[in-house]
Amino acid sequence: AIAGEIWVAPSLSQGVQYSGLAAGLLAVGALAALVLGERRLRWRWLVLGALFTALCGGGLLGAPHLALVQAQFAEAHGAFALAVSEYEQLGDAPPYAQRLAQTYLEWASAEEQQRVFDGAVAHLTYVATHFPTTPQAAVAQGRLPNVHLAWAKDAAAHGDVVRAGQELQTILTTYQSSGAATEAFTLAPAAFLVWADALHAVHDYEQADAIYLSIAKRFPTSTVAPRAHAAAAQNLLDWANALLAVGIFDQASQHYQELTTTYGDTPAAAAAQTALSRGVVVTGQLLKADGKTPVHAYTTVRLSSHWQINADNTYATSGQQWLADTDDHGYFVFPSVPPGQYLLEWRDATGTFKTFINGSKPQLIVAVLAVRPPVLAAITTDQR
Repeated sequence: AIAGEIWVAPSLSQGVQYSGLAAGLLAVGALAALVLGERRLRWRWLVLGALFTALCGGGLLGAPHLALVQAQFAEAHGAFALAVSEYEQLGDAPPYAQRLAQTYLEWASAEEQQRVFDGAVAHLTYVATHFPTTPQAAVAQGRLPNVHLAWAKDAAAHGDVVRAGQELQTILTTYQSSGAATEAFTLAPAAFLVWADALHAVHDYEQADAIYLSIAKRFPTSTVAPRAHAAAAQNLLDWANALLAVGIFDQASQHYQELTTTYGDTPAAAAAQTALSRGVVVTGQLLKADGKTPVHAYTTVRLSSHWQINADNTYATSGQQWLADTDDHGYFVFPSVPPGQYLLEWRDATGTFKTFINGSKPQLIVAVLAVRPPVLAAITTDQR
């Protein structure tokens, strides 16, 4: 039983401890047999009771010393998880256990040498946050920027431009006063540009935009700043085009407008201006005066960019004009109307165009917004 306890225990020291407890139970059993058993066998139970008592004491008293030896041995041979477990069995715990904190520091050092940077950062952060009053916490806090820098360099060397950028970003935002920040500031502009380009390549336009803008804000005099400016404009244009393709017109229009105002010196701005001035489809339905029956097929509808209301409530139209005919159901389509406001009219049976005028105010004004095709509500005419 004792051998079994040692075999199945998580560690040798815990096995010895469990064995001591088992020996204690056996000692109690032996003493009970001593009292209740046959007289001729009492000397045997006495010997066994003494033996089990000794094993119990040795197991319970020796387990802590064995745990310490095993922890130190495991730590010396790089088995840090086992060392941590043994120290915790001895009662080491945050926030004051310097011995446990030191084990985590050594664990982080080994991970850094093995290029397991995420583990090193995690263990150093654990020491800094969970052992704040120990000397090890200050050491961990001082080492963290350098580990992030090593991680960034390693990631860049292995083509992981996103991770490289993220680690440099961490240094510049969290460890601005560290020595690593000086080197990170030198490496960051080019690394950020590659990072943003990679995000743009996978159509993560929003995150790419944020990185491009950070280059202009943080490193305005760097050699890559002009390239970042042009790349940011192209990213914004591609973003707007993607939004337009899926019908998110308002946001697409905002991006086009931003291109013309902020990136006016780039080719992307010229493309945005073209998009803003490009005509959009205008659709609607024309009904008779009852508001239900479609007008006759091939009733002509007209949009005019300028109009003049006279004192007698007559009016005249001018400027650019577009014509469309209704179908059997009264629907009409203007294929390409530039942004602006237009007066909508229809032609009656005499060939005269008409619209509703209330005093000096036309009632059918169509607002065409940039890149957003308007969908008009059903329009009622004076036709019977």
